[in-house]
Amino acid sequence: AYGGHIEIVQMMLERGSDPNKEYALHAATSGNHSKIVKLLLKQPNINLFLRERDGQSPLDIAQANEYKECAELIQAAIHEE
Repeated sequence: AYGGHIEIVQMMLERGSDPNKEYALHAATSGNHSKIVKLLLKQPNINLFLRERDGQSPLDIAQANEYKECAELIQAAIHEE
């Protein structure tokens, strides 16, 4: 997800890869890849509050780096829960 290759992320999801185990939302947000963030947010099991070892959530990453679109997407998904 970090490299921005949406086709690879889609293929991995179709093959049953767990986006939470791979910290995919963190990686997509770190790379400011809003299209991948949108794709990941559609996954029924995505954990919006998962924290990496450094304690950051995907929203923390988006806000710290001023990735406005990614932050807005994640905030909207949080409000939908």
